[in-house]
Amino acid sequence: MESIDEDWKVFKNAPSTCWFDPETTYGFDFQALDNTLFTDLLDFPTGIDADDRFTVQVGEEILGEFSPGESVDFVSLVGSGVAEFKILDIDTQKDLADVPFKLGFNQTLGSFQMRSLPQPEQIPTSIPKPWFSCGNFDHWRDRTGQFSKFT
Repeated sequence: MESIDEDWKVFKNAPSTCWFDPETTYGFDFQALDNTLFTDLLDFPTGIDADDRFTVQVGEEILGEFSPGESVDFVSLVGSGVAEFKILDIDTQKDLADVPFKLGFNQTLGSFQMRSLPQPEQIPTSIPKPWFSCGNFDHWRDRTGQFSKFT
């Protein structure tokens, strides 16, 4: 790693087909720099994720879930190398410091930056009904939706 720019870890002229090991988190955002494009995710780490499944996303498109020993060929899946992608749904089974990913570039040396993505907040399954008045003020609706009368 060459430098840190706010939340981004920046790698300049890194060799293609090497493993890069950011700190463990729910996911990562990878962005190519200069003339670099990502052509492949050549492998995924073993013994890191509880179910050994990693979700790969380019833009808004989920390319699939992948396991150790599998690779993602961006050129064959989306038609070209990509400038940005995400790896999501990392569910670490251990308290590990690093999760390595083996990256392929469109050239022998490539520059990119990456940052950790926190787990998205869970959306509640039920949203409480807000209190509001209805008509005249001698009746009101409580949070369960029942009408009551002021006495």
